Amino acid sequence: MSQKQLLFLVFRSTIISHFITTCPAVRSIFCAEQRHKRILAAIRAKKDVLFFKRNIKVGTKSGSNKYNSENPLTEKNNIPTFGHYAKQQSKSTSIRLIKIIKMKFKGVIFDLDGTLVNSLEDIADAMNSVLQELNYPTHGYEDYQYFIGSGLRNLVSKSLPAAHNDEKHIDSCYHLMIEKYSDNCTLKTKPYEGIIELLDHLISHNVKLSVFSNKSDELTKEITTALFPNYFDPIIGLTTESLKKPNPFKAIEISRSLGLKPEEIIFVGDSGIDMQTATNANMLAVGVLWGYRPKEELISNGAKHVLSNPLDLIQILQPDGVNILT
Repeated sequence: MSQKQLLFLVFRSTIISHFITTCPAVRSIFCAEQRHKRILAAIRAKKDVLFFKRNIKVGTKSGSNKYNSENPLTEKNNIPTFGHYAKQQSKSTSIRLIKIIKMKFKGVIFDLDGTLVNSLEDIADAMNSVLQELNYPTHGYEDYQYFIGSGLRNLVSKSLPAAHNDEKHIDSCYHLMIEKYSDNCTLKTKPYEGIIELLDHLISHNVKLSVFSNKSDELTKEITTALFPNYFDPIIGLTTESLKKPNPFKAIEISRSLGLKPEEIIFVGDSGIDMQTATNANMLAVGVLWGYRPKEELISNGAKHVLSNPLDLIQILQPDGVNILT
């Protein structure tokens, strides 16, 4: 490099530094370009990034920058350039930036009955069919709301008359009930309104999803895969009575299989048992009001949030003060 070229580069650097220091418009553009370069480097490194649009007023008369963190940017490849804004130093110009944001929570474990699906009628119909065959009194759907939650064997025990509630008879009735229920477990059972939209939203933002139920493992997998194909992994039901909720063992095991820490996971359920499970596993306990249990039960058992609509969960997932999942 010749002496003239070297002097030219030094002179150019000095002029640029002067403008960056003294001119707000040029300084804003320079800072934006530096952020742009860092973001591109992060994208090339395949880091987990989310994007949103931020409007910046460049070159205002007051020389200040005003920010508006609304209007999320969902098109990841819509990467801005800033050079052509240098000509508009005296005007207010709206430009699009991209910011790297880390998700507050990276996974969600859902209870099944009363949380993802309304299975009350199929369960109640199967149990009432067994009771009718044995000439025992049947129960209304409202009664079964309080029978559900601790596994189907426990539901059978609660359904039987006190005079016929010995362990041997419970086992016999449980097998009859499972036989009837297995044939009709998705006859009336449907996802709650808004659940599919929520799951699609979470999947699109790379949130890992799992199901953990006190229903038998076989039925949990059958119902979940039938109504929610390709949404959840793993899907865990009851295999060992001593490991059912609120024992946190399976929930913690799920966190390991997802590759996440328990504190990075939200546990969503409709019962006090679900809230206890979340607390025992060091996960965020979130209760839902569209299921089978009242708000008071959820709060008294440790719910940190209570949802009235499935899509309300989105607000809990995102970082504080940032609107990224709309």
